[in-house]
Formats: sequence, structure tokens, C-alpha cells
Amino acid sequence: MKIADIPLIARKAELSKERVLQLLEIAPRKRHKLILLAFRTNDLKEVDFEKIESVQGFKFITLGLSKTYKNCINIPANFIRFPDLLNACDAAISKPGYGLVAEIIANQTRLLYTSRSDFVEYEVLVQGLKEYAVAKELSREEFFAGNWREHLEILVKQPAIWKPIDLDGAEKAAGEILAIMDGEV
Repeated sequence: MKIADIPLIARKAELSKERVLQLLEIAPRKRHKLILLAFRTNDLKEVDFEKIESVQGFKFITLGLSKTYKNCINIPANFIRFPDLLNACDAAISKPGYGLVAEIIANQTRLLYTSRSDFVEYEVLVQGLKEYAVAKELSREEFFAGNWREHLEILVKQPAIWKPIDLDGAEKAAGEILAIMDGEV
């Protein structure tokens, strides 16, 4: 069996930030910082949204929640492609997974992340965030308590230093698969 290293596999935004803001009916000037809550609905059940409603200077985008909160824009889960939405936001809050970390890096969106103990790849993904992204950890306790403001303020003020990384992993993987199918390997 041949093992081949390939670059990052990630989707990049296709729509401009301005177009996404237009679709969300958000004026591009004098707006709050947009923060994407990139979680499944179940992951947000225990979050203190009453506290989130009072966070000043930030507007949160939620996906497909059954309830709407004062400081949040709740949109249907598939209204805007995830990479386009991610690219239009100033930062995201989530827990690291391969697809999310890859798209954070590809679209150069800051990430406030909370830990996940149920994920073997967690430490490797966090190392990737530290090396290639602008990211900050948020404890699970602070996440569920809605104590986000101070952490977000620190995150958005961090220098935007993005170490270059190849993003053509999908093309390279497809080439490897085609080579195997053609019997070249």
C-alpha cells in the first residue's frame, strides 16, 4: 500500500464578503463584528443565550436554531454555503474538526475554539490552528456560560498572521486516485 502526503483539502469562498453581507441584509459599514457559531443545534442547547444577547460590539450568526435571540441572526443551515459565510465573518466559534479547521485556514477566518474530549485528532488539529491560523481557546465552562466577549475581543485584536499552506489537496488526492485506477501505481 502506498501512502502519499497531500496538501490541505478545503473549500474556499466563492462569494465576496460584500455579497454575503448583502444576502444577510447587513450594511457593510458601521456594523458589529460578525461571529459565526459553527455548531450543530444540539451543541448549543446548554449555552446561556441570555448572556449572549447582551454582548456588545458583536453580532452572532446561528444556523437553523428553532429560537431567535436578540443579538443573533438565525439563518437556515443551507441558505449560504458554509465557506462563503465563514469568509464573510470576522471570526467563528466552534470546536475543531478537520473540515472546519481546513476551511478556517483556507478562508483566513479567526477561530475561538472550545475543546472536545471525544476526538482522537483534537491535539493535531489544535497544533494546526496554532501554526497556520489565528485562533484562541475558550474553556468549555466559559463557552456554555456565554463568557465570550473578552475572549472575542482578544481574538479580533490578534495580529492576522497566516502562515502559507498549500490548499490543493483535493486535486492532488484526485490525481493519486486516478493514477491508482489507471494502474500507474
